[in-house]
Amino acid sequence: MEIATYKYYAELLKTTAQKKKDYNALGLYSLLNASYLVTKGDYKGSIENSNKASIIFKKNNNKQKYLDALFYNAVANYYNGNISFAEKEATDALIEAKKHHFYNQIASLQYFLGCSYARKNQLDKALKAQNIAILYFQKTKNDFGVINCYNEVITLYIYNENWDKATEYSDLILQLAAKLENLDIQTKSLLYTTVAAAYNGAKLYTKGLKYALKANKINLDIGNLEIIVNNLNVLTELYSSLKQTDLAIKYCKIILQYPVSDKYKLEAYNLLAKNYQIKKNYKSALYYQTKSVGIVNMLNNSDRCSNEIYRVLYKDLATIQYLLGDYTNAYRYLLKYTELNNKVVKNEKEKDINALLLKFDSKEKKIRLKQLEIQNKNKELTLKNQKYYLVLITSLLLASILILIILIIFYLKIYKKNKLILSQKNNLENFSKQVNDSLNVKNVLLKELHHRVKNNMQIIMSLLNIQAKESKNKSIQEFVTKAEDRIQSMSLIHRSLYESESVDKIDFKNYLEQLLVHFENARLNSGQTISIAIDIDSIYFDIITAIPLGLIINELLLNVYKHAFPNNFKGSISIIFEKIDEKEYIIYFKDNGVGYSESHSKNTLGLELVEMLIKQLQGTFVKLTDVQGTHYKIFFKEQTK
Repeated sequence: MEIATYKYYAELLKTTAQKKKDYNALGLYSLLNASYLVTKGDYKGSIENSNKASIIFKKNNNKQKYLDALFYNAVANYYNGNISFAEKEATDALIEAKKHHFYNQIASLQYFLGCSYARKNQLDKALKAQNIAILYFQKTKNDFGVINCYNEVITLYIYNENWDKATEYSDLILQLAAKLENLDIQTKSLLYTTVAAAYNGAKLYTKGLKYALKANKINLDIGNLEIIVNNLNVLTELYSSLKQTDLAIKYCKIILQYPVSDKYKLEAYNLLAKNYQIKKNYKSALYYQTKSVGIVNMLNNSDRCSNEIYRVLYKDLATIQYLLGDYTNAYRYLLKYTELNNKVVKNEKEKDINALLLKFDSKEKKIRLKQLEIQNKNKELTLKNQKYYLVLITSLLLASILILIILIIFYLKIYKKNKLILSQKNNLENFSKQVNDSLNVKNVLLKELHHRVKNNMQIIMSLLNIQAKESKNKSIQEFVTKAEDRIQSMSLIHRSLYESESVDKIDFKNYLEQLLVHFENARLNSGQTISIAIDIDSIYFDIITAIPLGLIINELLLNVYKHAFPNNFKGSISIIFEKIDEKEYIIYFKDNGVGYSESHSKNTLGLELVEMLIKQLQGTFVKLTDVQGTHYKIFFKEQTK
């Protein structure tokens, strides 16, 4: 995506989200950031934005956009090194996409998994995934997706050195790209570089150079180091193949100016040595070939280097030393090359012999097993024929007697069971009636009790309200207001209990929503504009857990309204519940206000009350630092009677 386009849409979505409090626009803004940042190589930023987008879209039940967010999260995690996590997330998302028949998301996830398989050298699996992705992209008429898949397929054929197929798909991708007017620059760069590599392998050097230069021209606008260096590497190979040694040397040295991996350094040093050798500058050729050996030695220490690389290097070093007239070293490197060459040939022969022996042993074993099977089957058939008639007659006789006995026993058992069941049924009906009558009485009494407790609390609140209005002392008014809020939080619990069908548990999500409505109504004239977002599933707590938990939320809200947003500062509060075990939960309570100091928080009666209530719930209370506003992380356990 071009920077100007990205900035335009990002600003538009951000403005919409802020003005209209449109969470969907906020999700699209985060998704756009995730997409753009992954192209720029900022994988951590992309992960952060895709996580935000997935939370918003999941909450709003926007399944397609939720899966798009998971796709970008998987891509960013993959390039950030979390490969196993990325593959698992993409696989889970693919299952969900197939369930809902979201073709575009299926195609994108298949494409990503194909790329991942390719990096693990599972080439057949990768090619299959890309072909599936192409079919789904074609179903949705997504030519951009088809281009990305073609690009990956060409890369797979290059790896297999299948140049006919690589050039065939290169022609296809160029034809399709020519039809698309608004193809983004990163996709153009990637496909031009891949096509150039394919034409280079097929020895169509002039054609390859044309597209490598096109990619090189637009790469600086992208700013992705991996894309730039990969293109430069293809460009140097093409100039080297075309015998344009000066340009090949120039671009090799440009590659080495970047902080590139050992792989790119090794390729650059080898090409420099090769081109200096063509120019008959053997000293420079020796210098760069020696640097190649240094990198290979380092890689060999980490078990990332093979005998094949050493063999090529020793052969090239022997040639250069010979051309320099250093015949002793030339002979030494030639001996090393010959030794490794013999070893490689020997290993290949041993592999071929072992493979042939394995095939031969396998076939011989199969033949013997077949023969034994045939013999055993013949014996079994003979025995079966001999015993068949005898067994048949005996079985029929015994079966008849057995069936008769079973029928008699079965009849007697059923008769006894029916008699017993009838007696037990009558007893259970009587007992059930007594229990139901008792429960109904208890439920009525409990509901009446909760109703009266709630009414008494309302009376107390009214008395406190009258007292607050009569007093001109602000501290007394503030104390009375806080007391009213605390009583209201407990009163709501008793109200929920007598209004619900259950007399011992309340829907805490419903209770929390009522509490927030109370807070907003009580502060309509305060001048503060504070939005409160909650993320909680339907959770049912009994009164032992609900009352202290309600008071904790109440105290934290009081604290935020009082301290976090001075001078009518606009702000937001976020309350998130997470269940981490059967009886264990975490609350994330966040605001984006001005925050306050540790000394203030320790001297606040409200926070002391919060800590006491959290201990009552066998929990812990942590204030998170290095964040905007005030963030709390509260761990607690559901209490039981």
